[in-house]
Amino acid sequence: MVTQRDVAEAAGVDRATVSRALDPQKRLMISPETVERVLAVAETMGYRTNALARGLRTSRSGIVGLEIPTDIHSAASLFDKPLSVFVTSVEERLSRVGLTLLATFSSPADANGASDRFTRNGVIDGLIRLQSHGAPRALEAGQVPVVTVGLDPTIAYDVVVDEGRGIEIAVEHLHRLGHRRIAYIGEPPAMPRGERHLRAYERAARRLGLGEPDPALIAHYHDRHPASAPKAVETILARGGEPTAILFTDDKAAMGGYGVLRAQRIQVPQQISVIGWRDNDAGLFLLPPLTTVALPMRAAAFAATDLLVARVGGDEDAPGKHVFDPYLIQRDSTGPASS
Repeated sequence: MVTQRDVAEAAGVDRATVSRALDPQKRLMISPETVERVLAVAETMGYRTNALARGLRTSRSGIVGLEIPTDIHSAASLFDKPLSVFVTSVEERLSRVGLTLLATFSSPADANGASDRFTRNGVIDGLIRLQSHGAPRALEAGQVPVVTVGLDPTIAYDVVVDEGRGIEIAVEHLHRLGHRRIAYIGEPPAMPRGERHLRAYERAARRLGLGEPDPALIAHYHDRHPASAPKAVETILARGGEPTAILFTDDKAAMGGYGVLRAQRIQVPQQISVIGWRDNDAGLFLLPPLTTVALPMRAAAFAATDLLVARVGGDEDAPGKHVFDPYLIQRDSTGPASS
């Protein structure tokens, strides 16, 4: 087993310096350059902290919780790219400071979920709480530090990935290409995410001078079932609204839309441009490859993890709130508006 003494010798420092560099509470006592060098050497040598011994000394477990709401998991699953990137990025960041990740799932109806039990019983030192919508749920007084991660910048989350801004970015991209008849296919507005996306689409259309969105250009797929998107595309085309572009709020829905357009001999992007959302890797293999809007989940995960580590270390003044905008990945499914 690699020891701190081994790391110290390889890094050219004493063992006390290694101990401080590996401790989030004490690393401010040494220079950032030394911390980086020690962490890099420790990672290369495969050093792992003795969690049991550290817990006995500090009354901490060395474990950080990540709470994932069941509605996010049901809509995406851990194999969904944005959620997968977030979870793996949190784990990567925690491992660099010798902490372990424990993921749990929560239901709005379960007031005594696993993460709440863990915080009461001292199993975890802190909690990152993902929230799909609604105000952050508070822990009882005296429990562990919590960092909340949400999708709506108007709510007091610590870290926000602004989903609505992502929809606006998609509309802006199509508008720059000359599109003025932009169809929208998304979740039903009765769902919080569906309402947030539709409002963002309408907001962007008004701001860009497209006027009030034409109802003939708006359709929805079934809740959490983007596979029903082909029917929505057929509805849009049957209405005769003559769209020159279609914005889908899920890449999987856009994939289904491709099939309908191909069946009706509509060329993408020569006749209708198509843009997706969430950057599912499968979009790379469509013909033409799908233009999409990606969510910055890695950056959000790093920000949430760093903020929680600071709070666990007693830094109550650690800065929040962090807001991250999605970004465009331009491929071949969007082009200039056809005449």
